[in-house]
Amino acid sequence: MALHSKQVTAVLSPPVEVYPVDADGVELVISAGDEIYLGSSDVSASTGFRLVKGDCISLSLGPNERLYCMTTKGSITVYVLATKNG
Repeated sequence: MALHSKQVTAVLSPPVEVYPVDADGVELVISAGDEIYLGSSDVSASTGFRLVKGDCISLSLGPNERLYCMTTKGSITVYVLATKNG
């Protein structure tokens, strides 16, 4: 397993992919500089999982699953730590 870190910038539109997932899947730890919403490619403030500044979430994504983020507060840095299987 390899450990990777990445920063992405969440914006209002379009939602941004948090981390590319290949056929092996990935374990993610995500935090953000301010309020963001996580979900599918059409995530919005009304449909997404809300993550606020200071919170952290750990997720396991299966092969070829995708996770996106967006914010209603301009542009927010999203911090990602990933362990890829394989």
